Amino acid sequence: MPLLLPQRFPRIFRETDRARLTRLWPRLSEREQADWLARLQRWQELDAEVYQGEIELQRKENEWRAERDPRRWAYIAAALKQAVYTPQENGTLLGTIPGLQGVLAQEPTQEACQVELAAGLDSWLTARLRRGLEIPVIAGIDLNPPAPPQPILRSVSA
Repeated sequence: MPLLLPQRFPRIFRETDRARLTRLWPRLSEREQADWLARLQRWQELDAEVYQGEIELQRKENEWRAERDPRRWAYIAAALKQAVYTPQENGTLLGTIPGLQGVLAQEPTQEACQVELAAGLDSWLTARLRRGLEIPVIAGIDLNPPAPPQPILRSVSA
């Protein structure tokens, strides 16, 4: 009895390789299929280890940035409390923050999605500040620069 080809492939397995293996799968012997399944399983494990490393690295980078600008990261933490995570058909979660258009992340776990949302929100804030665009106030934290003082005009008597 032929073995079933897995539905999910490791990230390192390119799309062309997936298509080729899917096409050849019915013609492979059971031993060849078992060998391929073992390889795919090992690649999946390696992929998971690499992915966890990437998430940990991003978390450490976020912590480093938080030390440099605590007010900004208090804003990000408050925004993440409002995040909404929606399951997708492909098994991932789509994380969004209501009121912050364009800030989203799609990851397999909520933890990974939250880390990516924090990094994405940090980039979003940088872009908005550089362009002089308004940033919504969240949990009473206002990151908008103060308005420049208005000049005082005095009339001069002749």
